[in-house]
Amino acid sequence: MTRSEWAETRTHTSYLFFIFQFAFFNLQFRPAVRGSPSAQRAVCGSPDPALPLTAGLPFAIFAFIVVIRFFGFAANRCEQALECGFTFLRLFLISTIVSALFEFRTGALPLLVSIPHAGTDVPEAQRAQMTDSAIRLPDTDWFVPRLYDLPELSHAAVITANVSRYVIDLNRPPSDENLYPGQNTTRLCPETNFDGSPVYRDGKPLPPQEILRRIEQYWRPYHDKLGRELDMLRARFGFAVLIDLHSIASQVPNLFDGVLPDLNFGTNHGQSAGTSFQAMINQAAASQREYSAVVNGRFVGGFITRHYGDPERQIHAVQLELSQATYLNPIQVLSTPPQESGQGERATEDSEIHVPSPPPRGRGQGEGAKGISDSYMNEAESRWDDAKAEKIRIALRQFLRSLVQWTAQEISGVQS
Repeated sequence: MTRSEWAETRTHTSYLFFIFQFAFFNLQFRPAVRGSPSAQRAVCGSPDPALPLTAGLPFAIFAFIVVIRFFGFAANRCEQALECGFTFLRLFLISTIVSALFEFRTGALPLLVSIPHAGTDVPEAQRAQMTDSAIRLPDTDWFVPRLYDLPELSHAAVITANVSRYVIDLNRPPSDENLYPGQNTTRLCPETNFDGSPVYRDGKPLPPQEILRRIEQYWRPYHDKLGRELDMLRARFGFAVLIDLHSIASQVPNLFDGVLPDLNFGTNHGQSAGTSFQAMINQAAASQREYSAVVNGRFVGGFITRHYGDPERQIHAVQLELSQATYLNPIQVLSTPPQESGQGERATEDSEIHVPSPPPRGRGQGEGAKGISDSYMNEAESRWDDAKAEKIRIALRQFLRSLVQWTAQEISGVQS
């Protein structure tokens, strides 16, 4: 095959790839029933990672046949047709696997929302090695995507991780250095829960090669996408704003003393934000009446805020760590494991959390085998408090309106 024919093959493949990918990812089935475990998983930012690949294989094979017939038999160039078809399959499957690691929505503003800790997907091989307490994924930023499903962010770009922080923490540097020297924290690939208890049954450190594998497979694709999107927004608008959204239990003695304020804004002590942006954050915190708020307190921003926030490059970043007490009810003591039907004996609330034995691993768990089990997802779902959530949303919308207004003013300034 000549050089021009190879170039033609690659061009035709690229065109068809993007057409078929757009059609598949916009038409694929997504459960919408609020009460189903799969719907709950989608709401909290963690659709089944196997769904796109499994559902996409028949689609990709069909596309493969179309490509061969269109470019091969029509022009009697079988070698070129096969190369085009196989190239299409490779591109499609690679793209499908990467897209399962996170969800991304484009926006119309120079505003990017990052939600790195709401995912609940854990590989089955890793789940089999985890302790009974860790397998419940207690340090997850529960339902943050649902909480921030607000009109003020409808035109913002959003990237939401599907992979659990128990696989790899996307808000840690790949070097795994402690961002809070002298204070307890969890690692890039956590080996302890927030309470200090072990994540893995054998208690052994993860091998360096396993950590490197997780960096390449999970950490890097998320950050490649995040970095590219910020660069694109800055090139388009002249500046970009990054807001990194998190939530955490209000009391974690192993990480901080006492009770955490309700809203914790972090700009790395002003280093990730320009002067006017920092002033807007300070004003947003000071204007809170119903909730306690602090700027650059216990949480000043993790790797995402510190690495990407660069006012000199016109990229402003803020982390918002929200106390889960503002929208979730306290964890309940369970005398028996929660049942899929939502039934099961529930004891009274206690300061000590008694962890029930997890359901058997392996077959019979349905969709739960892909990540957190359905029973534990239902348990987490039962903590959601609609009244609390609606109340904190008022405060969040107040802050987000200030953020969007600041962004609009900056756009006007750049254009003028």
